[in-house]
Amino acid sequence: MEESKEILIKLGANIKAIRESKNLTQLDIEVKVGIYTSDLSNIENGNTNPSFTKLVKLAKVLGVQLNDLYLVK
Repeated sequence: MEESKEILIKLGANIKAIRESKNLTQLDIEVKVGIYTSDLSNIENGNTNPSFTKLVKLAKVLGVQLNDLYLVK
């Protein structure tokens, strides 16, 4: 698998795991961040490369540091 795709898959899995650990739904994120649930689903599944701005907003609403989104679990 291409290295960049692997990174996106790990990033998405981390975001999803953090979101679920906080008992937040994708709809909760849409309301709090303004990222459509379909866009968040694509991020969590590693199908899209989120912008830096979206990552900053996600980290803030999830209550984690930006680098926590990238930590390999």
